[in-house]
Amino acid sequence: MSADQLVMTADVGVPGLVVLDPPEEADRYLCSNDFATAHLRAVLSTSTDLMFVERDRVELSGAEESVAHDAYLYTGTFTSLRGGYDTATGDNTLTSVTGTEFRLWIDELGYPRRLVLRSRDGIGETHEFHSFG
Repeated sequence: MSADQLVMTADVGVPGLVVLDPPEEADRYLCSNDFATAHLRAVLSTSTDLMFVERDRVELSGAEESVAHDAYLYTGTFTSLRGGYDTATGDNTLTSVTGTEFRLWIDELGYPRRLVLRSRDGIGETHEFHSFG
């Protein structure tokens, strides 16, 4: 396997780790390092109503201890990409979801610390960013 290949696994339909060759668009999105920051980039590029709400303190729970950061809370809506898996075809899928609400905490140094998402159909995610390096 070369360094630029992607691998995946799933609960149903995939026998262990599978090399995605060639990877589809959804594979490149869902199975790459960029996935960790994809929603942050989407907020910046698609939100038309991003609004500062207040100064806040966000507490991140870790395996050993929790850490709190002074942060600025922003809210709004954006167009997100929701990843899925088609058990019939064995393919990763992407669905564009407009109007996804977000709450984003950015610390005093400009680092994102927590991103909470909720789409109109009630599906949500929470991403916590503990360290940067």
